[in-house]
Amino acid sequence: MISGAQIRAGRAMLGLSQEALAAQAGVSLPTVKRIESFGDNWTGTVRINAKIRGLMEGLGMEFIDENDGLGRGIRFSVIRKYREDPELRNVSKSV
Repeated sequence: MISGAQIRAGRAMLGLSQEALAAQAGVSLPTVKRIESFGDNWTGTVRINAKIRGLMEGLGMEFIDENDGLGRGIRFSVIRKYREDPELRNVSKSV
């Protein structure tokens, strides 16, 4: 499951307000506020986690699990970078 800290960071990277995230994910604003306030200790429902994760992944975010020894994280996915960077698209066509 993703953490409240990852959700907060991803929301900031995407430029979404808490209100926008709640509306687009189909969860309540108090739920988003509560999740983010727990930081790395959020243990919410699988259903709510899946809604938020699905939305954010659809917007181009990639969640990094803790099992690599470096802690959890979030970044823009390679697919998003590929779609937005014309130089990357041109390189792949020439290969």
